[in-house]
Amino acid sequence: MIDEGSDSERIVALALMMERPELRDLELVLQAIGDSHSGFEQYRALMVAQQLIPSLTKAQARRLREAIEEQEGAGGIIQPRESGWKLSRSILDGISSRP
Repeated sequence: MIDEGSDSERIVALALMMERPELRDLELVLQAIGDSHSGFEQYRALMVAQQLIPSLTKAQARRLREAIEEQEGAGGIIQPRESGWKLSRSILDGISSRP
């Protein structure tokens, strides 16, 4: 649904990932963060990413951090004073505090 789905199907796929841990897929989440069709979709992808943090390897956590950092600030869709910014900062803090 993320790869070829409509905008609403992409949102549904992310909602399913939020509710069903066995459906969570880092590659799809990274795609939805880096190539989102809307701020709403990207926010939902960030919510799934936050749920993934405990299960990520160091390499996966690094990839997630890089994907988020590419989307923050002047060059990206995640802007300060928006809800996605606070969530992205929380994810980055969660990644940094991992053992």
